[in-house]
Amino acid sequence: NYSMKDSIVFIESINSQSRKEGMGFVYKVLEDSNYIVTNYHVVESSNSIYVYNLDNKKERAELVDFDSYTDIAILKIDNDLTLKEGIEALLLEEVPGVIGVEQVIE
Repeated sequence: NYSMKDSIVFIESINSQSRKEGMGFVYKVLEDSNYIVTNYHVVESSNSIYVYNLDNKKERAELVDFDSYTDIAILKIDNDLTLKEGIEALLLEEVPGVIGVEQVIE
């Protein structure tokens, strides 16, 4: 049984002066890593980024790429959390004006 909530994650972004929180969704699950789409303003200027699954397990994330104009960021985490892909990432690479997620991770 799959539902969209299986691909939703909580994002925590920390820098020396603030802590931000947001949501994201799993775009791609590969053998050794997971890719997550979130809002760039959540992870902008952060020193540390963490991703939490619905079981509240956390994994440190790396900012792979972003587009500040469309407020989209791509995060990468090791494949240690149990996560599932969102529905073809809502076909983000086909939305005009939005960065091609597929291009970022390939």
